[in-house]
Amino acid sequence: MQHPEKVDSLFLLAPIFNPIALPGIPYPDGFAPPVKPRADGTVAACTRDEVIKGLCPGVTPDVKLLLAANAANPTVTLTTRQGLMDRWNRQIDPEIQCDDQVEAGIQDVIWNAVMENDELGRSWGPPPPGAPEGSVPEGVMRVRSFFPWGWTPPIASKVSVPTLVIFGEFDSEGRAEGFPVAVNSLLLYDTIPHDHKLLFKVACSGHYMPWERQSKVLHHISKEWLKQAAVEGFATGKFVVDREGNLFPQ
Repeated sequence: MQHPEKVDSLFLLAPIFNPIALPGIPYPDGFAPPVKPRADGTVAACTRDEVIKGLCPGVTPDVKLLLAANAANPTVTLTTRQGLMDRWNRQIDPEIQCDDQVEAGIQDVIWNAVMENDELGRSWGPPPPGAPEGSVPEGVMRVRSFFPWGWTPPIASKVSVPTLVIFGEFDSEGRAEGFPVAVNSLLLYDTIPHDHKLLFKVACSGHYMPWERQSKVLHHISKEWLKQAAVEGFATGKFVVDREGNLFPQ
């Protein structure tokens, strides 16, 4: 949005988008964190949780960008193997969703790959459940915590490059925070004013689509978009993708 001349296009997989996100500094279209008033008459930057929960009242035009420096407060989200699988398993229940959404054993493959690529993370956390006392840690997955400020409807409405949004129909990420991916991806698509835009809802997949059977659909669509700025000849519109990869207008 700030430098569209440097961007050819956007490919957004399972994007987080809050349709009621507050503007930041400088008001009203800033990318920096919103602020809140203090009892002494000054202002303080809102925390990530306050922004997510809608507890931050917003900003005023006279707030200076300097305040944003105190709000970054970067953290790392730590997730155990069980924590990751609990989130993933909620999206792959074969009794209510798809019986072949993931390949058998893929969760072990994914966790082992994450640990192999993080020398520090694999040395943290408790041992595996049921392991003898003194066993080596099972490890934790380390991910940079994101901050949702700056990505607001006014900012999204300024997107001026071709954009593709894709998400899995069973994606349940963002529900607890109030902006579920599977719902708000549609709102994001509608907010972007550019005529050259596509949206795909992929059947039998969730937030972890790159690790599921429908990853082949993701690979095909991303390849088409990155090479041609279109998918199977389409440059605009909303589509549902079935289990065989067929596109149907939504």
